[in-house]
Order: sequence, then C-alpha cells, then structure tokens
Amino acid sequence: PYLDLAAFYVSAGRPDRAKVWIGAYERNVPAEWRRGPSGSERQYLRVMGSLAVAEKRFPEAIRLIRESDRGVCQLCALPSLARAYDLAGEPDSAFAVYRRLDQRHLSTVDGNRFLGENLVEFPRVLKRLGELYEARGNRAKAIEYYARFAELWKNADPELQPVVRDVKERIARLAGEGR
Repeated sequence: PYLDLAAFYVSAGRPDRAKVWIGAYERNVPAEWRRGPSGSERQYLRVMGSLAVAEKRFPEAIRLIRESDRGVCQLCALPSLARAYDLAGEPDSAFAVYRRLDQRHLSTVDGNRFLGENLVEFPRVLKRLGELYEARGNRAKAIEYYARFAELWKNADPELQPVVRDVKERIARLAGEGR
C-alpha cells in the first residue's frame, strides 16, 4: 500500500516520510502495473499533487491533480484541486472547482458518492463555499452553504463543535446584516 501510506504521511504533515513510500512505489511497482483501468497511475498523480501542495509548489500541484482527474470517479480529484487553487491564492478558480464538486455531488445518483474521501471532504467544501460566498458579499448563498454544513456536522464529535458554533454565529451575523 505504498501510495496509501504516502497519502497518509502527506496529510499528516510529513512529506519527508511520504517521499520514502513514493520512492518504494517507484522502485517496486512495475510500470505496466501502474497503467490501465486497474492501475494506480491516477492515485500516484494525486499523491504527487498533494505532496506538491504540501511543499507549496502550487502550479505543479494543480497540473498533477488535474492530470489525475480522469476515469470513473467524477469527484475524487476535485477536493484536492480546489484546495490547491485556494492555497495558490486563486480564489476564483477554487470557487469554480468547489461549485463543480457540489453540483456533481448533488447530481450523482449512486451511493458511492458518500464513500471514501468525499465523506470527509464534502462538509469542508460546504464550509469553504460559505466563506467564499461571504467574501463575495452574497449573504443568501453564504447562509445557504453554512446551513448545509451546520446540518451535516450538528452531531459531530465534541472537539469539532467549536467549528459548528462558529458557522452558526456566522449565519446569525449574516442574517442580521440582511435586515
């Protein structure tokens, strides 16, 4: 599970350890096993993109993540791509990708949309869209996305409840400004 371990270490803030597992993958997985529908090439590109984000090489990260966005999963690369645009200081591009992710998530009819990373990522997407709409001065849309986030996280673990409270306070403030 070289790439799974590399992805874990990138997300844990240990790109140095991720590079060890990426190197093991490159040495031990034959090129012919990486390609094709059952290959790991997309995952490799996504991990390399996440590593580039961690190392603040944003143009390369965006290129790698975009390149990984093909195949069956129509949602998999979008959270990473949006985050890369966000961290690169490109809020308009991030906004467009977050919106695309929300639209695809809502229009996906199979149950797989809730599996894996999307279960973790989707509330973050909603919160970030609320923030971006708020920054654009669109109170109604900001409230809509914040409310969707708050509803999803209403029963979150106690250590996450400060985030929910903050979002509810933003909703109350924005609703008050609209009067």
